[in-house]
Amino acid sequence: WTVRGGRREACRFEVTARAGEIEGHSQLELRYGLTLRSFGPVTPVVAVGEPAVVECVLENTGHLIVANPVCEFTLAAETARQTLPAIPPGRTSLLRTVFLPKEQSPRIKTGVTATADGVAGKLTAESSLTVGAAVALPKATGQLNAGVEKEFAVLENSHLRLAFRRQAFG
Repeated sequence: WTVRGGRREACRFEVTARAGEIEGHSQLELRYGLTLRSFGPVTPVVAVGEPAVVECVLENTGHLIVANPVCEFTLAAETARQTLPAIPPGRTSLLRTVFLPKEQSPRIKTGVTATADGVAGKLTAESSLTVGAAVALPKATGQLNAGVEKEFAVLENSHLRLAFRRQAFG
């Protein structure tokens, strides 16, 4: 048989075949399936006022089209909502949002709650993000250099540059 159409409702196909006294029976269940494959900040450390991108990947693990998936993202007390029209069976979709942290913190919790039409329950995940001081660093010298200023310290050579910002939290 061939399944045609939108595949938007859970159902079961049953087939019975008879040849004389021999009979066979089979069934195929079409169900919803949604998994939160990954979640977290794109970069684990950002500066105050810089964009903090948080993203999640949803995977349709079922046989039906998952309609209207919604992800509600949180960062501290802020929330953002992202939606998609649908995720086809066997496919993944990336949803992302941008927050602008307003204060320094060694660990700000971020979370996501995902739902979709026809999918029972909610999928949730948590992660964290470090927000450091926003400091304008001087241009790289391209040579061996070590310097300490009030707001930062720099150690660099022609291949590598390490900058250490002074944070409010240590």
